[in-house]
Amino acid sequence: MTARLFVYGTLRPDLTCDRGYEARMRLMAESRIVAHGDVRGRLFDLGPYPGLVEARRRGSRVHGVLLDLPSPQATFRWLDPYEDATGTPTDEYVRILRRVTCSSGRKSTAWVYMMRSLPPTAVLLPDGSWPPAANHGGR
Repeated sequence: MTARLFVYGTLRPDLTCDRGYEARMRLMAESRIVAHGDVRGRLFDLGPYPGLVEARRRGSRVHGVLLDLPSPQATFRWLDPYEDATGTPTDEYVRILRRVTCSSGRKSTAWVYMMRSLPPTAVLLPDGSWPPAANHGGR
């Protein structure tokens, strides 16, 4: 099993918001930061958290942090339910493998949580970063 995870929302270790705090702290205790980086995709603001979807055009990138998971099976046992990615058709997210480009230019394969479908209230974040700059730390 791939032992890397790319996080782009409430689980990013550099966030200070209340949303996802306990899960973020648990994930940080069970992982180590490899690098900042990005994946191909489009990012949407869903209010309290973001959603990543496939990119239809080249150049669309989502920014986040690549983590190394020493015990990925143990981490995913609690993280998949937290992310609503348990493998049922009604899940909001699905965990899939994607290529991450690190800030150094190095490439790595990692698990990423992607949305199954976007709600009509989703707002595109064209710069591929969450939270929006005006709300950083406030969610």
